[in-house]
Amino acid sequence: MSGQLQAFQRYLSPHAGLEHWGITATDLGYTKISPGHPYPPFKHPESYTLNQNTGRVLDEYQVIYISGGEGEFWSEPSGARVIKRGSMFLLFPGVRHRYHPNPATGWDEWWIGFTGPHASNIIRHHFSPREPVHPIGLQPEMQYLFTEACDLARRESYGCRERIAAKIFEILVQLHLQTHADDRATSRHQTRIRCACDRMLESIAQPFDSRAFAREQGISHTSFRRHFTAQVGMAPVAYLLELRLRKATQLLAQTTLPVQTIAAECGFENPLYFSRFFKKRTGHSPSGARGKFR
Repeated sequence: MSGQLQAFQRYLSPHAGLEHWGITATDLGYTKISPGHPYPPFKHPESYTLNQNTGRVLDEYQVIYISGGEGEFWSEPSGARVIKRGSMFLLFPGVRHRYHPNPATGWDEWWIGFTGPHASNIIRHHFSPREPVHPIGLQPEMQYLFTEACDLARRESYGCRERIAAKIFEILVQLHLQTHADDRATSRHQTRIRCACDRMLESIAQPFDSRAFAREQGISHTSFRRHFTAQVGMAPVAYLLELRLRKATQLLAQTTLPVQTIAAECGFENPLYFSRFFKKRTGHSPSGARGKFR
């Protein structure tokens, strides 16, 4: 919705008994910044306030994923970096930084803050404050991990803290694998598959012609399907349905759009088929699933 702020944020109070997990979530959320909207868009606790002139220093790690728009990032160790759609960047405790979306484009940001010795060990061995920005591209799996973490925090059900910690670990694993993907011998095929995934995500309501895409890439349709299935874990048609299911779940959780509208936005021409497909995959009707998010 143009000109309106779509956001969720949650700051988690300390919870006894979580120290042994080694990763503890401290805050998380998402914000859709429309073009020209002020940034930061709302007031945060004093220790999190981001001043665009002087920057900010946190006493925790944060991982931030930009799924739309673009902007700029700066930290003392890395200097200035351009942030494009599909970029993920890390914030390190004790490191001064600042960032903001381009006023002409805005951006969609997802973030999780966390602490803990296990988290420190992972990041110390695999990531550096000198290279905090990672252009991993549009990754539906990554965005879904953030979505699930936010939904867990919103519902505050039993065990949500431990499950959010697991999502953080999975996000860091995914980031590590994506960062080093181009070092593999199959990087050319991975680039093609990533392009196909991006195209499906950008036009999620439209059919994906895998034969035409294979011709465009100069490979056989059989080869494309084989490499796609090997890398993604499912065939292109099944992957597109998975994207549509995840977007539908997100819209049910975050909007009040009618089910028929959500079905259309997710590429289902027949709302009845959408409802049957959704219930078969999730065990709940769309309206029943929406009730679980409230």
